[in-house]
Amino acid sequence: MLTFGGDRVNGQEVSGFAFAIPSSTIQEFIKQAGIENEPTAVDRYYQEGLELFWKKKYTDAIAKFEAVKQLFPQHSEADALIQKSRQEIAMVQK
Repeated sequence: MLTFGGDRVNGQEVSGFAFAIPSSTIQEFIKQAGIENEPTAVDRYYQEGLELFWKKKYTDAIAKFEAVKQLFPQHSEADALIQKSRQEIAMVQK
């Protein structure tokens, strides 16, 4: 994780330290806090959508990616994969 920022002095932000924290350190903090890293519904729908996409089951894949978008509208890949799936369907129908 990369952090940066500064402190406020006389109401003005003053440049602070920029540093990186290794992921192993973050994982240790998470472990100490007793937090479990478990897949969410978004993770499951996305993975299922990818598997369907790779199997060329584009209509079913679109349904999964749409579910991803409903739960997490700003997902970075869902829209692109829906578009690619629609393009593949259109190519087959020609």
